[in-house]
Amino acid sequence: MTHLDEFINSNVLGELYYGNSGSSEESSVLFTNPLADITAAFENQISDAFQSIENALKKGFFVSGYFSYELGYFLDTTGCEFQPNGNPLLHFRVYTEKHDIPSKECHDAFQKYVSAQTNDYWIKDIRQSISKEAYRNQIEKIHEYIKNGDTYQVNFTFKLLSEFYGNPFCLFYDLSRVQKTSYTVFMKFSDRTILSFSPELFFLHSNDTLTLKPMKGTIKRGMNPQEDEIQTKLLSESEKTKAENLMIVDMERNDLGKICPPGGVCVDSLFDIEKYETLFQMTSTIRALCKDDTPLSKIIYALFPSGSVTGAPKIRTMQIIQELEKEPRGIYTGALGFIHPKGGAIFNIPIRTIEHNPTDQTLVMGVGSGIVADSEAEDEYRECLLKGKFLTDRQKDFQLIETMRWDSKTGYFLLDEHLERLKQSSDYFHITCDIDKIKEGLKAYSQFFDSNLSYRVRLLHFADGHTEYTHTPLKTDTDLPCTIILDRTHTVNQNDLFLFHK
Repeated sequence: MTHLDEFINSNVLGELYYGNSGSSEESSVLFTNPLADITAAFENQISDAFQSIENALKKGFFVSGYFSYELGYFLDTTGCEFQPNGNPLLHFRVYTEKHDIPSKECHDAFQKYVSAQTNDYWIKDIRQSISKEAYRNQIEKIHEYIKNGDTYQVNFTFKLLSEFYGNPFCLFYDLSRVQKTSYTVFMKFSDRTILSFSPELFFLHSNDTLTLKPMKGTIKRGMNPQEDEIQTKLLSESEKTKAENLMIVDMERNDLGKICPPGGVCVDSLFDIEKYETLFQMTSTIRALCKDDTPLSKIIYALFPSGSVTGAPKIRTMQIIQELEKEPRGIYTGALGFIHPKGGAIFNIPIRTIEHNPTDQTLVMGVGSGIVADSEAEDEYRECLLKGKFLTDRQKDFQLIETMRWDSKTGYFLLDEHLERLKQSSDYFHITCDIDKIKEGLKAYSQFFDSNLSYRVRLLHFADGHTEYTHTPLKTDTDLPCTIILDRTHTVNQNDLFLFHK
């Protein structure tokens, strides 16, 4: 049994950073054989915890884990009266082994494990931790703070809560197929399991460079490439969204200036649009000079929490958040990642992140949005629910279909048009689609046909990027009359993707 199989099939503690974008060259990282846990639940434990992390790295061990959002209250003079409740402000684990595994191998192992499970899972009674009316009242208070000059933007959040029955790894497998994000993580702790599907990089520290990629700005996907293009244009031309994004970029440049040399911070790109399964999001990229031997504590004290999850200005806005949000965020909007003993670290911002509590069989996931002067409570509430939609919309297995006629004189009828439609739908669903390879496959497949016959050829294109073909002979009696019946009693849902895409 491999380390990966052992991790999946048992309760062995470990952490898997799964590359699930679909690239065949992509690699995943698995940490196994934990030596010790490093935690801090109170302010007087934070400094010792950072020192323990540095000591473990000096001994050649790997360190992986997370910082809770509330750690930020103790890294600067925020003036917040946050009372620790015993939950970790940070929780890291020291490992002796790190395994680089091809993501295709991970996917195959996941599939094998899940298909052998007899019990399904259920998510029941999903509810918000705040009522719509209470949410509206808090947004009104934020508008008052903005009007009075206390803040420009507040990232206000709440929780989605639900009961859960079944195996959390089966849920992880399902959601990882739906959410092709850059930072997909499965963590097994003794008291909780963390399933993270974050698209947002907090920082990458490598080759004496810090890279940050703040994300601010959201709009839902369309039904097809044409609608997607319209939505992309709306987001990219939104002055409100660009102003919010730029505000966060400027704040993070200022944070980087605390630890980087003068002139060592630059903005690589502004207002990029990234596509995900249910929405588009706007990102920008910042790079800064920072030596590889810079202690993790120094980076965290300067940057944490990310401005994209607080608002601006950071300190005053954190005070407002602490006043208005009725419960701690925990790992949500904190930071999650690992540090290599030879230098380098990568941390994402755990949004779209689920905590499973095995004791009471519950799921908790945070959602939120940035509130500015012209934000409408109804729109922001809807955006928050959109961000949590991937948890509730369980995607079924499907294949894309093209059905074509073949005969010896014309070959595949309208082949280019069929393949163009296939490519558009594949791009929409983030499915790898090599058209040249498919053409070669169709050509090779036709070698088995009888040149005296015509065939109906069915092409199935699967979510993992492979293609299968079947065929049946067509009748030659093409002049026979054909009766078509129109059903006037049933209607179809025009918003159903699986009726729009073939």
